[in-house]
Amino acid sequence: MYKRIYFDISGVCNAHCRYCVSGKDSISGSEHRKQGKFIDIETFSGAITHMLSKKIIAPDCEVILYSWGEPFLHKDLKMIIDILNRNELFYSLSTNASICISFNEEQISRLKNITFSMPGFSQDSYDRIHGFKFDRIKNNISDMVLSLRSSRYTGPINLAYHIYKFNLHEISLAANFAKEVCINFVPSLAYLNGYNMFRHFLTKAMKPNQIEVISTEVFTEHLGKMQRQRPTDYICPQFERLSIDESCNVLMCCGMEKTCGDRGLVGDLFKMDFNDIQERKREMTICDECTSLAIDYIGHNAIGIVDFLRLYGELFSIVDYDSNEKQMGGDIYVYGTGETADALFSSFFNNKLFNVNGVIHGQPVEKNIFFRGHKVENIDVLKNNPSQKVLIASLSSKSIDEIYHMLRREFKITNPIIKFEINI
Repeated sequence: MYKRIYFDISGVCNAHCRYCVSGKDSISGSEHRKQGKFIDIETFSGAITHMLSKKIIAPDCEVILYSWGEPFLHKDLKMIIDILNRNELFYSLSTNASICISFNEEQISRLKNITFSMPGFSQDSYDRIHGFKFDRIKNNISDMVLSLRSSRYTGPINLAYHIYKFNLHEISLAANFAKEVCINFVPSLAYLNGYNMFRHFLTKAMKPNQIEVISTEVFTEHLGKMQRQRPTDYICPQFERLSIDESCNVLMCCGMEKTCGDRGLVGDLFKMDFNDIQERKREMTICDECTSLAIDYIGHNAIGIVDFLRLYGELFSIVDYDSNEKQMGGDIYVYGTGETADALFSSFFNNKLFNVNGVIHGQPVEKNIFFRGHKVENIDVLKNNPSQKVLIASLSSKSIDEIYHMLRREFKITNPIIKFEINI
């Protein structure tokens, strides 16, 4: 039985995204979008009943109510949620926040998480991608977060920030906004959203001017490296997930757009049970093509901010925390032994003129522990070297601020403290 399914209740989207097949201004044309519609309540209810009775989905399954469309456009969204609640199923939502909807305590009782997607943090970025009024989006997010918390929702609320080449300078603004409204900030590189669109780009089957436009706005330089890194024994997670469109067609995966046609179609949900679906998915030849291009691997390994540093270290600078002056080199201690610190040593320090004297751990270190060839030191080592600069190995402005004040207040550290920023 599937424990997680994508159920597209809306095949319609009101955003203008160029790099998504659902977007009104999609570079792939309008073929996918023209076929979109909304599922009716009776069909949705019947689909849930069918999947439970045929043991296609587990009793505690999570139903992700989106894929290609904007779920908040569905006029009966709350009735759909009521159906899931009556069947004691969990659900998740994602929205571009163009429509503000409030939910009562009962409706959100089985909500696992909700995500607000943003293509930047300015009207200019919204004019380029979503096409909405930026101030209205901010107000809608703030209002919905307040409504959710007022209805006693305590689960994750995420702000998914899509990193483009034109909105790097807005990352910190979006992060601060997320901090203000007390939601999770989840930045990651924007991507080409649509199997055929992505395939055509990787195989250079697109028109040269389209490839040029994409390469100007979307980070694509790392894709070749990711293709080469795909493990030969990699198993696509979509074999353990179920994707259903608004017509109750079972799709091979959530990346199958309508222009894939029969190549991406497993069959009619109402005519299959769990074993039928599994058997037919194993027979799908489109998976061989997807695997050969490593689209399966790339699609399930989103590039977050730490991997962004690892891949595009040349876009980052180190600056003084207090004066914001750029640091060109010198002896430093690195504070932290997490993913960001690891990314520093794998890419950033290879191209910079900094000499790492040691790595600092926030907790007492009793044994000889090494990180990237450097001994992990107790924080007291800084007091013995008060002129040494300390680089806080974090890309979260909130974490950097907390560590800075902790070093100054609790440990009385007087060393110069430096941090990261993205070159604009």
